[in-house]
Amino acid sequence: MKLFSPQNSIMPINDAADHSPGNSMHSLNDGTVESSRKHIIRSKKSVSFSTVQVRVHEFDLGDNPSCSSGPPLTLTWKYFLEFSSCIDKFEKGRELVGTGRKREEMVMSRYFREEIVRNRGYSRIEMNKVSIENKLLQHEQMERIRKFQRKQKVIENLKGLLRKFNLKNKLVKDYQ
Repeated sequence: MKLFSPQNSIMPINDAADHSPGNSMHSLNDGTVESSRKHIIRSKKSVSFSTVQVRVHEFDLGDNPSCSSGPPLTLTWKYFLEFSSCIDKFEKGRELVGTGRKREEMVMSRYFREEIVRNRGYSRIEMNKVSIENKLLQHEQMERIRKFQRKQKVIENLKGLLRKFNLKNKLVKDYQ
């Protein structure tokens, strides 16, 4: 058996098919190999990584509507710490420390976020303004959800009536 490598993929090709008279092989642009006998052989593509690059970015006052109280944060493009590591070493380090954090450990308290924003130079008035805007966004989002749910309930009621009177469900689609 010989190995054939179209576009960095390794694929076994049978010797008998290789040396048959009138059988030539060539690579196609889509990662397949076509023989003159019209047999198409698909190559398996794979991706691998060797290094991981980590950047620790700065926080700034944000607009995240999932923030329940206090000032929401966002990441800036500016980072203050960067390092690269072999992916195997990085993963071993994660295994020693633990494979990740729990959800509760990833949530920042309102007071911690306020401290971050204060250290960035924002005033209490600016924090309160953003917090109020965030509450308004949350309220608008909830209203859209309620409106959608009411619409869905009306559609379900219409479908029930149509079934009750043996009418076709096609009429309901006109209201969606």
